[in-house]
Amino acid sequence: MPQFENHITRQILSGNERESVRVHNHRTMLEKWRMAHFMTEVVERSGLMPLVRHSYKKVLKLEWLRNTFSSVTDNDDENKRTCATRAFLLYVLSCTIFQGKTGNMGTLQLLCLLQNLDNIGTYEWGTTCLCLLYEALSDALRANTNQISGYLTLLQGWIYEHFPHLTPTVRSGEIEGPLVTRWVYPLKSDSSDDRARNLRTLIDDLSSDEIIWAPYKVLRDRFPMPEFTWFSGIFQYMRTLEPYHPDRVLRKFGRVQKIPSQPYMSNAMFRKQKRGTPHLVFAAYPYIYSERWEDHMLNERSISISVVLGEPDTTPDYMDWYRERTITKLSTLPVSRP
Repeated sequence: MPQFENHITRQILSGNERESVRVHNHRTMLEKWRMAHFMTEVVERSGLMPLVRHSYKKVLKLEWLRNTFSSVTDNDDENKRTCATRAFLLYVLSCTIFQGKTGNMGTLQLLCLLQNLDNIGTYEWGTTCLCLLYEALSDALRANTNQISGYLTLLQGWIYEHFPHLTPTVRSGEIEGPLVTRWVYPLKSDSSDDRARNLRTLIDDLSSDEIIWAPYKVLRDRFPMPEFTWFSGIFQYMRTLEPYHPDRVLRKFGRVQKIPSQPYMSNAMFRKQKRGTPHLVFAAYPYIYSERWEDHMLNERSISISVVLGEPDTTPDYMDWYRERTITKLSTLPVSRP
């Protein structure tokens, strides 16, 4: 594990608790600026409408952005409405996918993505969201980190879908929109050290049968899994590079887990990435890299076979391989380098 000396796991196993990490959640920021009618068509085409409807501040003050443009109406001229639409999308993105640790700031870097409003629906917002969230989680694993950014609503929903013991109340009736909307979230939560220790103990004591490995399988008739799910390589958003290894989570796709291939992110690449050195990588855009797309898809052997009810969901050698490389009991094991 690269840089384990600074990893939060080592500190916990040494008996030292980190102070609660500050979580940035800007749902209330979105509630302060309601989308105007003239913006609806562009926001729908952008693919970002679910963020506006269902979401729970880099450098440009979001308060200034809202105060300057939220008063624009359908009666204003086209140029003013276009500028207000760009400002609104910048506001939405800064409160969701691109939310950082600065609290109430948005990044002007995003304006280059919003220059042509006809093209914003062609961007891979999902890939970008994952790329930035992976980076935020990697930073949060450092022992000296006291804040976490990224679109944590996605992470929260993922936890609830996979770990039933940690879920809040489920809403009744048919759910419309993203799955994350089916949970009734508690208004307050306990962030004490005791709560963190109790959660770690609960996770340590979980058996594999108490985890829902493929929670979205029941939805495949409505939402078929696209072929590019089996892309295996590096996600990139500008200078942010993050590896994507679907063969390490095959049970998530209803497949038997086997020993995966070597990771893409080597120590050397990790160091170069943090220095901001650009790399030639392949992003998950089949229509851009069509001539090389098949070279970056897992083959039939790599994706294993489908899990059969009542049969093991891992190959006989996988768990031995896994235990040699993983800390399986965070609350009890002594400190050692895995």
